[in-house]
Amino acid sequence: MPKQGATARRRLRDQPQRALLFPFTEGTWGHTVRLVALGEQLQRHGYDVTLACPDSLKQIARRHGMDTVSFVGMREQRFLSARSRAELRSAARTLSKELTKFRKVITTVGPAVVVSDLQPIANVAAALECLPSAAVLNAELLRQPFEWWLPGIQRALAPAQIPKWTKDRIFGDLLLLADSPEVIGLRDLPTEVANALFKSVREVRYVGAIQRTLPRWRFVPRRRPRVLVSFGLAGSRKWLAPTLAGLGGLSIDLVAVTGGTSSSSIVRAASEFTRVGPGSCRLVSSLADFSMHVAQAGLLITHGGHGTLVEALTIGVPTLVIPSSEERELNAERVLGLGKVAPPDRDQLRHVLADMAMALMKDREGDHRRRVCADKLRAGRGAALAAESIVELVNSKPRGQPLG
Repeated sequence: MPKQGATARRRLRDQPQRALLFPFTEGTWGHTVRLVALGEQLQRHGYDVTLACPDSLKQIARRHGMDTVSFVGMREQRFLSARSRAELRSAARTLSKELTKFRKVITTVGPAVVVSDLQPIANVAAALECLPSAAVLNAELLRQPFEWWLPGIQRALAPAQIPKWTKDRIFGDLLLLADSPEVIGLRDLPTEVANALFKSVREVRYVGAIQRTLPRWRFVPRRRPRVLVSFGLAGSRKWLAPTLAGLGGLSIDLVAVTGGTSSSSIVRAASEFTRVGPGSCRLVSSLADFSMHVAQAGLLITHGGHGTLVEALTIGVPTLVIPSSEERELNAERVLGLGKVAPPDRDQLRHVLADMAMALMKDREGDHRRRVCADKLRAGRGAALAAESIVELVNSKPRGQPLG
C-alpha cells in the first residue's frame, strides 16, 4: 500500500497545471482577446487557464472555457512622474500596494506560470513567488510606453524591501513579441529599456500576431452602411464625441463602443448625430462578439491599439485609424495602403472625417490588398508559438526555484 505522502504527490503531479494571465485592464478588447487566444492554445497543452480581469471582461474568457478572477491592474501613470522625496515615498507606497494585490491573486490561484500583457508588476510579483513568467508585448510598446514608464517604475521599486533580482524581472523570464522580425527589430530600442530587458529575460522570441480564428470580411452593399467605432476606455473619453461630430450628416448605421464611460458630451454627440442626419447611432458599453461585429461592418474606426488593429487587418475590414498616442501612430503605419489615418486633432476631424470615411467605404480596389494582407496574417501561428514557448519555460524551471 503506497504511503499517504507518495499518493498526494502523485495526485498533485497528475493534476493539470494552471496558467494565470494578466491582461492590460484599461482596454476594452485588444489586450484581453489576445491573451484569450493564447489561453486557448495553452488549454490544448493540457493547462487550466485563469484570466485576471475586470468583471466587464470576464465574459470573453468564460466563453472559451477559462476561469476568471476579479482584478483591476495598476494605472502606472499615476506615479511615474514622481520626483520629489514626498512624491517618491508616495509612489513607493502605491507600488507596494499594487505588488501586494498581484501577489494575493497569484497565491490564491496557485499557477505554474504567470503571463502578463502590459502589466510589468505582475512579472515582479511572480518572481517573488519563485514562479516563471512571460510578458506579451509588441515591439512598439518597448518604446512607448516603456520608454517613459520604465524610469518611474524603477524609482518606485528602488526602496522596496525585496531581492534586487526580482526588481529586475519587469519583463518576466520570457518576452514574447507579437510581431515578426521583418517588420520591427530591437536595434532601435532606447538604451535604458534594452538594458532592463536583458537583465530580466532569458529569451526574446518573435512569435507573430497572437490571435484567434477570426471571421472574414466581405463587402455587402447596404442602403446605410454599418460603421463601428471603438477607441478603448481611455480613448473613448477623449475621441468619441468629436468623432461622432465629424461623422454627422452621413447616412450610416453607427455603433460606438464606449468601454463603460457615459459622459454627457458623448451622449449629446450621439443625440446630435441622429438629429442632423438620416443615420442612426447606438452607444454600447461593450460587444460580446466584437470580431463578428467588425466582420459585418462596412468600416471600422479605431484608435489603433495593437489588438484591435491586428484583428481588423486579419479580418480584412476597411479601417480608419485616429491614433491617440505615439505608439498608436507607429501602429497606424500598418494600415497605409490598406486603410486611412486621420489627424488626431479635434478641429480637423470635424472637417475631414466624413469625407475620409466615405472614400474608404467606397474603396473597392482596396478590397484585394486588404484580402492579401489578411491571408498573410491568417497563415501565422503566433498564439501556438507563444504557448509552446511558455510550456518550454515551465518545463525548464522546477517550481519554487528562482530562474536567475
